[in-house]
Amino acid sequence: MTVTVEDKFGGLITNLEVLEVLLGRGADPNVAAIPPRTRDPAICEVQVCKALQVSPAVLQTREMVSAFMDAVKSYDLTKGERLQIVNEVPSTLVHIHVIVEDCEERFSP
Repeated sequence: MTVTVEDKFGGLITNLEVLEVLLGRGADPNVAAIPPRTRDPAICEVQVCKALQVSPAVLQTREMVSAFMDAVKSYDLTKGERLQIVNEVPSTLVHIHVIVEDCEERFSP
């Protein structure tokens, strides 16, 4: 399979989408780790897949992400802020303030 990059800055993807691609390519997070001295890109794919298996991405669906993106359209969030919220699923106000630049100034009445 050959992947063609049409625009390397064309868009941002969620951790869910990365996980789907890696699993679709056959990355198996259950494979034992291979010593890091080899430079096989598949090793990186397995390591990323393992990390994403314990992230919020494993509990998400494309429908959930799409519904969230639709729900926050009325807020003045950047694409990067929306992506970070989807990927990190902040559970505290402090975490939201870390993600959303100038949060208090932008969202205070």
